Amino acid sequence: MSIDNPTGCIFAVQTFSLHNGPGIRTTLFLKGCPLRCIWCANPESQNSQPELLYNRELCLPECTLCSGAGAVMDKEGKTELSAENRASAIFLEEVSSICPTEALSIAGRTVSVNEITEELIRDRAFFEESGGGVTLSGGEPLSQPDFTLALLNKLASMKIHTAVDTCGEAPRELVQEVCHTADLLLFDIKTAVTATHINNTGKTNTRIIQNLKTVWREYRQKIIIRIPLIPGINNGENEIQALISLLSDSGIDRADILPYHTFGQSKYSHLGRRYPGKAIPPADKDSVNLMVEQFQNAGIEVSII
Repeated sequence: MSIDNPTGCIFAVQTFSLHNGPGIRTTLFLKGCPLRCIWCANPESQNSQPELLYNRELCLPECTLCSGAGAVMDKEGKTELSAENRASAIFLEEVSSICPTEALSIAGRTVSVNEITEELIRDRAFFEESGGGVTLSGGEPLSQPDFTLALLNKLASMKIHTAVDTCGEAPRELVQEVCHTADLLLFDIKTAVTATHINNTGKTNTRIIQNLKTVWREYRQKIIIRIPLIPGINNGENEIQALISLLSDSGIDRADILPYHTFGQSKYSHLGRRYPGKAIPPADKDSVNLMVEQFQNAGIEVSII
């Protein structure tokens, strides 16, 4: 593939998206992420390669079409996948076109910049009418830097507004280049407490915070800070005050809060994984109001997404 038309691995395209930047947008979800947040609503985004999703409720008893690809049937006559099935690229390729009910599906496909651009601009008329555009999300778009930067430049040449949703865990120079190239950066901050970050995402937040401070100084007009409110993780008094201190010390006076929900739980079983955030309840109104009140008292403007 040409250096001007690199390929990337994506897993979803969401049209008429209203919460990932201004106006009506199309959101492109890329595969691969350096973090493993225990509350992640898109677990199919974490690994960089295509993965098999199996929704047992959609499986037809005694269908057996996938048995020819190596699957076996359980005692109810439904597909029973092995670890070898899920890890086999050949099995993934064969079953993706076999299942009549889409009980078996593939999360992840490889596309070129030119190919996906044609798909993304189908709703261009809505972008122009509403002040919208295209948002790159994931996963982590910065995990595929060549593809992400080439796509941003391609869309910019077509005068399409672009936004990138990032966790900030990437080389500083890359974050700066994306800030320079995109029209908007949605910068997610999970917690300001390093131990909490390590325990619940698998990585320290040191580079994330350094990147946040760097790009806010240079590009504050095109950055929106987004904070997921995760009950029992980052909504305690100490956690909230640490977030306020981080934002205030960095000169940040506005942020979006995203209350946690449990909509992504079923995806883990479809991937053959255990949901790590099982004990986390959805964010209730009182938790949201408390965080909003404390942020506002500190002079930080807040929006709920």
